[in-house]
Amino acid sequence: NESADMYSQAVISLSKIKSIIYNLLSYLSQKERQKSINLRGFNTIAKGISILESDFKSEITVKEIAELCNVSESTFRRLFKEYMGKSPVEYRIERRIYYAKKLLKTGGMSVVEVALETGFDDPAYFCRVFKKQTGITAGEYLRTL
Repeated sequence: NESADMYSQAVISLSKIKSIIYNLLSYLSQKERQKSINLRGFNTIAKGISILESDFKSEITVKEIAELCNVSESTFRRLFKEYMGKSPVEYRIERRIYYAKKLLKTGGMSVVEVALETGFDDPAYFCRVFKKQTGITAGEYLRTL
């Protein structure tokens, strides 16, 4: 019984350490990306880049993001594509599908729940986008795990 307690404490400690390391790496990555944004001359749209990276589930429009950056929508789209190599909408969808795959891997959520959790209001649309992005349906993806 005592050894079981020690084991559970070690597991908890290990998970806490992993969490701290993940948070540290995430923080450092964010700082490095911010430096890259400023060095490469994309500081005018830095706030918009940050919004799209951190809140991919948001329904904020590209026009609203551009306004927050005090640039026109077309300027924001052009600069964002130069920076990321894809449009803001493509980037947002890519991030949502990446997160959806993570949720599907962890299990416990239906495809509909994953669709809603990743910012898709219409599960049928989520399924079409998922298949377009991955080449398989979300259900097929679940069965491959």
